[in-house]
Amino acid sequence: MRNIGISLLLICWGYHIQGQTSFQEVQSQVVDQVVRYGDVATFHGPGISFADYDNDGWDDISIPASTTRDFQFLRNTGGQFVVQTLPISSGGLESRQVTWVDFDNDGDLDFFANSDTGVCWLYRNDGNNSFTDIIAASGIAPEPRTYWGNSWGDIDNDGDLDLFLIVRDNDFVDHNLLYRNEGSGIFSDVTESAGLSLNAQFTQSAAFIDYDRDGHQDLFLANDKDELPNVLYRNRGDGTFMDVSIASGMDLHMDGMSATVADYNNDGWLDVYVTNIYPPVFTTSVLGNAFLRNNGDGTFSNIALSNGTRFDGFAWGAVFMDGENDSDLDLHVVSHQDGSEGGPSSAYYQNDGSGIFADTGNFGFENDIAASYGNAIGDIQNDGLPDIAVINIGDQPISIWQNNSTSGNNWLKIKLEGTQSNRMGVGSYIKIGVAGEVQYRYTLCGEGFISQNSLSEFVGIGTANNIEYIEVVWPSGIKDRFENVTPNQMITLVENTNPVENNDQNGGGGTRADEFAHLSVARQWNEALLDAIRNDFARPPVHARNLYHSSLAMYDSWALFDNTAETIFLGKTQNGYSCSFDGIEAPEDVEMAREVMMSYALYRLLVYRFTNSPGATFALQRFEELFIHLGFDSSFTNTDYSSGSYAALGNYLGAKLIDFGYNDGSNEKDDYENEYYQPVNEPLALDRYEETYDLANPNRWQPLAFESFVDQSGNPITGSIPEFLGPEWGQVKPFALNS
Repeated sequence: MRNIGISLLLICWGYHIQGQTSFQEVQSQVVDQVVRYGDVATFHGPGISFADYDNDGWDDISIPASTTRDFQFLRNTGGQFVVQTLPISSGGLESRQVTWVDFDNDGDLDFFANSDTGVCWLYRNDGNNSFTDIIAASGIAPEPRTYWGNSWGDIDNDGDLDLFLIVRDNDFVDHNLLYRNEGSGIFSDVTESAGLSLNAQFTQSAAFIDYDRDGHQDLFLANDKDELPNVLYRNRGDGTFMDVSIASGMDLHMDGMSATVADYNNDGWLDVYVTNIYPPVFTTSVLGNAFLRNNGDGTFSNIALSNGTRFDGFAWGAVFMDGENDSDLDLHVVSHQDGSEGGPSSAYYQNDGSGIFADTGNFGFENDIAASYGNAIGDIQNDGLPDIAVINIGDQPISIWQNNSTSGNNWLKIKLEGTQSNRMGVGSYIKIGVAGEVQYRYTLCGEGFISQNSLSEFVGIGTANNIEYIEVVWPSGIKDRFENVTPNQMITLVENTNPVENNDQNGGGGTRADEFAHLSVARQWNEALLDAIRNDFARPPVHARNLYHSSLAMYDSWALFDNTAETIFLGKTQNGYSCSFDGIEAPEDVEMAREVMMSYALYRLLVYRFTNSPGATFALQRFEELFIHLGFDSSFTNTDYSSGSYAALGNYLGAKLIDFGYNDGSNEKDDYENEYYQPVNEPLALDRYEETYDLANPNRWQPLAFESFVDQSGNPITGSIPEFLGPEWGQVKPFALNS
């Protein structure tokens, strides 16, 4: 019986074999001298980089400057680190984050760092350990601000990396900055034109993340202080961003520290882990760390309590990693506390394979009591086991945790080289197929708590001895596929060397149309409309009307071919508007006729209605995507259905609904503006406090004046006075109630 039980266990686990996971602190063994960060002039500690800065295939460690030590570079010489002197200096100023980034796409890594004392450093790598300081000419950080951290991504998919610069201002005056890479070492401040907030946000960490799999890199901000919730900006794809924090559920109130990104459950949707303070400083704060599972519908759910990763301490850095290469991601979290105050000093959460995590306390971190901040993963010995570097402050040496796991599982390390996309391949989705299952990786540059991981993606594959395929979808939209890859090696995948047709928006696994393909055509169009509404201005009366008109198109497309039902709009008079109909030959395939007519009608109506939406880029792409997915041709615009064309009849119905909208009293032709109503009360300015306010009529609408205003859908509103929503809507022809 015992042997049968073992056999069944092995069958259930497949290639997912968990061995003993063990880490050992080895700085004194692998570095030629004791390395410390040193003292900080202000508060808290920095991040750390574990990137291979000299491109020799061995991950190096870079340490920000402190008030007592300059930048420190630990070059990996084959499993041993040597402190290297590079012609890069902080000039005696401390810094918070160092990042190696190929901003000029020349194949070598350039150096960027920032300081909360008011400066940034940008050194261009000229090769052979020669660097040129170009910060003054770059256009980055021309004014002294509290530059806290940075993250790099390609916001416009033009093939070079752009910079998000965190400004953490204790006086709540200065705001974060977004710089577009113009090429030739020049950057332009596009913060305002991109639609990012011009208010101070107290951001601790940031990461570019394509959370909705539309091929555009979005931006997540982990904000400190409870009164300033975390922020998720959705990249519209037209150079602007929309704040979708509330709609997505990412607007958590907490002392957010890290922005740690990965697909922990391999469903193709990127999840986010955010560290926090426990017990909370504010009663409205999230309890403990937040594990934000991407639901795949534009929303996130905090599952930290249910999956065992809440931590309940003063947490800072966090990093996902597959510590034993068993094909699921584990999680390492650090704190600046030593454990004596009740909270844990660090934690290693092992994934049991089902998305449930546990720290059993026997992974080697039991005596870790250092005051730690940033952590990052790399590979000291190139053995495929991810190791961890941790920055500690004061006189404590940095920690280098060597992974001595004994699973014997196979692995692969993947490095990307873009040719049309940015050279580092940042913002790419990687899909790995092994033994009939898939894993996903996503490439970033600046993540966690103001840190940087290895530029190679670690993939554990358990006992499998072959990787069936690797698919990379690059920011350019190019999709490469590599088959039958041998494990236990580091490979470099070059863009466009093995291209295949890209039917996905990205490596996440499909478009929104693919996601809803199992639903009825009517439901698919309804989901597309709801997506468009979520990205439009928050105006319920207008969207109730949109939903009604789309329902008319759906219902009439069904009722027309039913033996007993009657149409509501087609061939009828609706609120004084007549929609003539001369009849059409009965179809052989009723369901197909319904789907064709409905799709053409809805496509025409919705494209028209959302052309001027703030989310038009997304909405129109979504409608086009669905229309093509269903097999229809958007270039067919004929409305003459006399020949028996159900597509033409759909176009006709859509055109009549558009015309009906101009005659229902909504003033759609002027974007639903009020024609007569004027507020009785003067706008009330909220930027100052007064003992009394002059109100002409306290029983009437009171306009409010804001320095800046963002509606419930996350859209910044031009002008500072939100309008009274629908005071004249009573004259609109009723559609939900009897007249």
